[in-house]
Amino acid sequence: MHHAKQIIQLLFEAGYPRAQLRLVLNRTAKRSDVTVEELESMLGVPVYVTLANDFDGLHEAFSEGRLLDSSTSLGQDFARLAGRIAGLAEPKKKKFSLFG
Repeated sequence: MHHAKQIIQLLFEAGYPRAQLRLVLNRTAKRSDVTVEELESMLGVPVYVTLANDFDGLHEAFSEGRLLDSSTSLGQDFARLAGRIAGLAEPKKKKFSLFG
């Protein structure tokens, strides 16, 4: 985290526009001692997107020469990242319903 904060600070000191910086948290755990909000506060920039830690699933897909399954957490995170980059609205989460 210390290095990330230093790099962010150096970018800003060099004149990089704050509005153009996108922070991507890679290999995030489902449960962490530090929340995304705490990281944003420590680093001074908002988190653009988080990518789940699915080393095994990614390694398996890579080894088999196929794309990561879009139904996995990491696959959904990649789809969300691509959508944000493309400027698409994020799909609304479906609510559970017994009647469709």
